[in-house]
Amino acid sequence: MASLPSPNSTYYIAGESQNGNDFDLQFQNDNRLYFYTDAGTSISYAPNTASMVGQWHMIAATFNATTNTQDIYWDGSLVSSGNVGSGTNKTGAFWIGNSSVFSNRWFNGGIDEVAVWNYDLSAAQVSSIYASASSSTGTAPEPASWLLLGLGLPVMFWVRRRSTQKCGR
Repeated sequence: MASLPSPNSTYYIAGESQNGNDFDLQFQNDNRLYFYTDAGTSISYAPNTASMVGQWHMIAATFNATTNTQDIYWDGSLVSSGNVGSGTNKTGAFWIGNSSVFSNRWFNGGIDEVAVWNYDLSAAQVSSIYASASSSTGTAPEPASWLLLGLGLPVMFWVRRRSTQKCGR
């Protein structure tokens, strides 16, 4: 991130926003990372704010639709888990860096190497992806910040780093 969210802002990372049927990953103005999977319930993680600005991190969010379990991983480690949301089918467009439903949530920074799987990744898979990406440095690789979402979507794609210009889909 280029800066922490201000008291009146939220930085949208990625998801399928729908009113009452959320599937979103975002940093909110309390400097916590939130993962929503239904009508407002979420799990969250509070990373060290000193490490959030100007540094790359791998963020993974997975959802198991059978158990309704949500997980957040930070640099390959499980940091938050819960069984708080439902897995209602999503029909909205998948957006990166801004929400199609909730206005003015532009991500302030760079997002790189986005991947989406049609199944939820295991902890071992997330850890392995992080380890292979960071094997040469021992930390999150630069310039790649990884956002891995096991969303149950039948798509996998990669997005290269962008400038902080506002861009939609």
